[in-house]
Amino acid sequence: MTPEQRERYNAYMRKWNSLNPEKRRSNHAKWQRANRDHVREYRLKWYWANREKFQAYHLRYKTRHPDLFRLTNERARQNCIQAHPLKFKAMQMAQKAYEKGLITKPDACQKCSALTKKLHKHHPDYTKPLEIVWLCIPCHLAEHGKEAVAA
Repeated sequence: MTPEQRERYNAYMRKWNSLNPEKRRSNHAKWQRANRDHVREYRLKWYWANREKFQAYHLRYKTRHPDLFRLTNERARQNCIQAHPLKFKAMQMAQKAYEKGLITKPDACQKCSALTKKLHKHHPDYTKPLEIVWLCIPCHLAEHGKEAVAA
């Protein structure tokens, strides 16, 4: 396709999209469902490339719409609790034990020994809620099979 043909096609599609917004949204949603892995990979790459911009936007949105943000957060939390009750119970018990001093936080990641203040509690087995492993963020992501995408 020549550049002139490409430009004509793009102009036609812009006009069609503006005249048919419902069809465009429907077609786009179908494409996203059919290409979930591609969409997820693209979004992760975009997030890591624009992390500061995303976080600044998120903070502005949160301060402008506190009620909506709280409602959305609570709805997501309730859905998570219903979908994974054992996981939630283990997380809750571990947090309470940590607050009471029954569990102490080490200075380093228990997998890679990296010295960091930001350690996550990881449960290898949710049926044993007080048996946790303290992991740094990259190790925790790797543990769940979600490699951090670098910019």
